[in-house]
Amino acid sequence: MKASYIDFEINLFSLNQLPHFYTQIFDDLTDSVLFENKNEKALPVKLDNNILVVKDIPTFFDLTIRKENKITFKKIRQYPGYLMNFESFLSAEHYLKSRFGSSSRYKLRREKKRLEYCFDIKYHMYFGEITKEEYDYLMDYLYRFLRARSREKGIMNNINLESKDFYKEKILPMILQRKASLYVIFNGNTPIDICINFHVNDIIYQYIRTYDIAYSKFKTGYTNLMKQIEWLIANEKKVIIFSSGNPEWKEKWCNSKYDYYYHYWYKKNSFQSKALVSLELAKRRLRQFMVDKKLIDLYHSLVRRKHSSTEAKTFEPGPILSNSEHCFDEEKKVFALNEESHYEIKRKLNDFLYSAHEKEKDVTIYEYIETKNTFLFKGKEKSMNLSLL
Repeated sequence: MKASYIDFEINLFSLNQLPHFYTQIFDDLTDSVLFENKNEKALPVKLDNNILVVKDIPTFFDLTIRKENKITFKKIRQYPGYLMNFESFLSAEHYLKSRFGSSSRYKLRREKKRLEYCFDIKYHMYFGEITKEEYDYLMDYLYRFLRARSREKGIMNNINLESKDFYKEKILPMILQRKASLYVIFNGNTPIDICINFHVNDIIYQYIRTYDIAYSKFKTGYTNLMKQIEWLIANEKKVIIFSSGNPEWKEKWCNSKYDYYYHYWYKKNSFQSKALVSLELAKRRLRQFMVDKKLIDLYHSLVRRKHSSTEAKTFEPGPILSNSEHCFDEEKKVFALNEESHYEIKRKLNDFLYSAHEKEKDVTIYEYIETKNTFLFKGKEKSMNLSLL
């Protein structure tokens, strides 16, 4: 006896397939039928004495449910979800004005300009066209970013990493069919921020957005959002759904909030199934209590702290000085930065670029000969030492 889980949104947007007891989905946001469950689209379900949990069903979907003599379901309200509705907005600036004051909009533009000043930044939406080589290259980076981000956040089992092979194979044809897209920010030819979206009619579901944590100082996620809003409104897309989690930024950026429900399907005449449903509902309520009390956030914070304390290398940056103030008398050699094997140095370099307002192309990295594991970032106007503790 066990509980099986199906993610409603993932199956709808990426597979266009749901269990047979959901016959139709009417979307209240676009006032249209989003999905009809014909026989060939139905996910096979065999309950026996088990239960099926259909998770993350948003309240803006009006579901037509097939009446069954032998099975039924119980539902429970869970966490909130967030979306942007662009129906009454003519431009990205128009939308941003509705969510942010002039000071906040200035800061967002400043972060974008700083990113573009320090690096050779390009933006690209892959929607309807991409080569296999480009796709493989971008997806390799995306999962590399996800692994690094998961370690940083203390997430042990990231479902997006566990389903890597399945989605890596599936998303390429969906991009070509305009059922999915990749939005990418590049530094030169190297991706630094990648987002996967699924498309159904005029609704966009953001599946994954991740980035190179070496660029954390630049808040690439906000620039990504601004650029995607531009594209979405220009291409007359009505809604982008961000699902649950990270409510802090979503409360600010999104103009609509809704609830998610879980459906627990089971056989009416099975005592074992009824008992399992009761147990699962109790566990779900307990978990939601822990989320509300921020106990799960506390756990992840402790895991991150433990992880950071066991890092092999910790670099201490010195003060940023003008080149006229800096002493360059110690012998040193030019250091060739390999971004993968010298990741922490790369991250500190980017922090230096941000704070010193220097361009990446103008900075030379030196390694001191007499003092081991000590480096110098020398820009056009400013410099900084970096030492291994």
